[in-house]
Amino acid sequence: MKNAKPQIVVIDDDEAVRGAVCQLLESVGMAARGFDGCHAFLAAGDAHDCDCLVLDVRLPDGNGLALHEQLKAKGSPPPVVFISAHGDIPMVVQAMRQGALDFLEKPFGGQALLDRVHEAVTYAARHRRERTARKAAEARFATLTGREREIAARMAQGLSNKAIAGTLGISVRTVEHHRAGVMRKMHAASLPALMHVLARLHG
Repeated sequence: MKNAKPQIVVIDDDEAVRGAVCQLLESVGMAARGFDGCHAFLAAGDAHDCDCLVLDVRLPDGNGLALHEQLKAKGSPPPVVFISAHGDIPMVVQAMRQGALDFLEKPFGGQALLDRVHEAVTYAARHRRERTARKAAEARFATLTGREREIAARMAQGLSNKAIAGTLGISVRTVEHHRAGVMRKMHAASLPALMHVLARLHG
């Protein structure tokens, strides 16, 4: 079970900065873990499942931007707040294009960092709920028969029972039977609710 405290990871080779940031985050009830480089972070597999990654761009054993891209290639990375004492416009642009939440230039204010991290935690929680809902929808969709999936696809297109029957060459009564099965298995009380669940499958 996930820890109730937001999990924040700080990657910075400057021990003083790393320690100060972790202490700041812990002072507002968050759990913070610090790493001095890319290799140490990657070696700690469980650290990847965090709510926010505070990441220095320039590290002795790698590049923060490259690490972010590597995490993206593996799946859904945590929200990232880049920090750097050597930021320039091209670097900031690249970070934002990669999907970074923000880019803070050192020295940055503690409140500015906390605001960004709180935003990241909110985003991570919402993303986690959406991912859970999508998995549940996928599991329910997997229980549909082939015919029910055909009907569901046409329901999503807004076709009436009569139109679906004509398209598939079956009776309206058969369509109604399968339609009821789709609604029941997908846990949808109405057509709009079904559309919402089906949309999650492509989210």
